[in-house]
Amino acid sequence: MNEDQIWLIDDDSITNFVNKIIIERNYSSAKIKEFLIASDALNQLQANYVNGSELPNFIFLDINMPEMNGWEFLEAYKKLDPKITDRIKLFMLTSSQNEDDVERAGRCKVIKKFVSKPLKENDVVEILRAS
Repeated sequence: MNEDQIWLIDDDSITNFVNKIIIERNYSSAKIKEFLIASDALNQLQANYVNGSELPNFIFLDINMPEMNGWEFLEAYKKLDPKITDRIKLFMLTSSQNEDDVERAGRCKVIKKFVSKPLKENDVVEILRAS
């Protein structure tokens, strides 16, 4: 894998830390950026696009977060310029086992897959190698 950009959007820093280790164990060349606040990630997407900086190849997004939850992030994300979002593969990574969340994620075209926390090495291999 080339130097892919992977963004983790989750308000739990420990979860981000663990996910980062799991990803790095499988893809040491990946550049991983963590966001504890979803709106910060949206702002960074816009800024990177405007500045010509690299955009992420992959985003792992949590659902249950304060300030802006995963669903609110997705609504704002869908309004971004397609030049920003077209090449990004977005995965819902959450501890939610709510059937409504699973069904809603399945209906959302920008979500490539609903993945349950904790992220497992076989999830990483399957997601990143298949993409």
